[in-house]
Amino acid sequence: MPVDRSPISISQISELLGIEPPRRFVAVEHRLGKWYVVTEKVDMAQTSGTNPALSNNAAIRKPKGKGKSKRGC
Repeated sequence: MPVDRSPISISQISELLGIEPPRRFVAVEHRLGKWYVVTEKVDMAQTSGTNPALSNNAAIRKPKGKGKSKRGC
């Protein structure tokens, strides 16, 4: 029997399934006769759009100096 497949956007399927931000749709799974909507919580502080973040600015901090040294000239 022929089937018809139509594309659907992530935002459309999220709306149909009732997924509210700040959650990101991952998948729909069928296990043991039940359907599950798989989502992940979106970290609002992460703005790069990648998972995990491309850089961790907290780990790249430069050590603080002890100030300018005064030399007698």
